[in-house]
Amino acid sequence: MSNQVERLLREIHESLLPLVDPAYAKKMQQLVPSQWSALGVRVPKVRALAAEMKKRHPRVITTDLIALAETAFASHCREEVLCSIFWLALSIKREPAAPLWAAIDGWIKHIADWEICDQLAIVIGAPLVDDNPLRVADLVDWTGSPNPWRRRFTVATAAALNQKGRSNVPATLQICTHLLQDEEPIVRKAVGWALREASKKDSRAVFGFLYEQRTTTERSILREGSDKLPAEQRALLLADAD
Repeated sequence: MSNQVERLLREIHESLLPLVDPAYAKKMQQLVPSQWSALGVRVPKVRALAAEMKKRHPRVITTDLIALAETAFASHCREEVLCSIFWLALSIKREPAAPLWAAIDGWIKHIADWEICDQLAIVIGAPLVDDNPLRVADLVDWTGSPNPWRRRFTVATAAALNQKGRSNVPATLQICTHLLQDEEPIVRKAVGWALREASKKDSRAVFGFLYEQRTTTERSILREGSDKLPAEQRALLLADAD
């Protein structure tokens, strides 16, 4: 760890301490079971701290933030990781994507809960993948990973490809098609989420996709993925699901 990264991580930690909410920390233990430590700081406050850190340190560049996030992931502290990736998300728009994508590949190995997985996918993964066929191909490849958090990351990213002004239903369906019978509930739930988000952009495409796959798709995915479809389409999909 470089001296700069050590100082930044210490500053983040010290800035988080006044924001700790003990009641929220207890609630988080129930909502997000994890082997990681959690101080108990709400996400909006962590986001605000990330924005403040960016203002305090305008000369910190993306490579520095990648090193910061690398150290935070290795420390397994929820809020330190969230702050580092939120800060990174504010700084990546004009930076080369390849080094960051390689870093994500390594960070996923540390993930132990759905919150960190999904936040990484939403704020970093989706912006890097959007309209990039090479990254979509990487995600498709990752659907075959034995690590369920890597598979969850792929579909959480697919869900976010149809949020925040983005629209990439074909990529979402390409990714989801490999996980329609996944054995892990954490992955199946994310597939349903991704299909719901995609249906808001192109309900016809999602209905056609699910209808074609209805006999082999895990039942919970049919129910959750069709939640935003028109009633008559949903009825057709769920006729044999319950």
